Amino acid sequence: MCTRCFPLITISQQDLILREIARQFPREYPLFGLLDELGLRLSEGLAVTAEDISKRAITIHQIWTGSALVPIERPRTVSLSDPLGNRLFADAQALLNNPRPPAHPLFMFTNIHTGKPYSRLYLYNHVWLQVLHTLKLQPTHMSVLRRNAARRFIRNMRNVSPQQVAYELGIRHRLLKPFDEN
Repeated sequence: MCTRCFPLITISQQDLILREIARQFPREYPLFGLLDELGLRLSEGLAVTAEDISKRAITIHQIWTGSALVPIERPRTVSLSDPLGNRLFADAQALLNNPRPPAHPLFMFTNIHTGKPYSRLYLYNHVWLQVLHTLKLQPTHMSVLRRNAARRFIRNMRNVSPQQVAYELGIRHRLLKPFDEN
């Protein structure tokens, strides 16, 4: 089966999935909320550190490869909704006020045993698939969160250009000229 071929979910199913993640996995929920709201790639979400978050926005400038942080070519700053922004900002401040040893970045979404970001396998097998099974939904890839974020972004904006959607989601494509923020 093609790795890009997977069952899609509706936005209402996605909302149901996120509510169930919040119920079953409250510690992991903010990461899934971030992926849902901003359409981040999982590697971008796992790379978020406390220093990247302000009350109203988040700066995406690196990815987590599973063993290291790697800068991305085009960093971006995107707005957060009040509920998610307030929660992440409070969590970030708690980390900054009680930091780990200086050798470790202050990752936001970590394995409590290692202090490093969650593994993709843990998030997919232990959280995502378990919640889909609980809700009796067909297994699908977590990248549907990104696809549905794009759908929401387009639906909620009037006169949105492909360049604006590409900027918000960090999409690079040779046919899309860079979006001028001014």
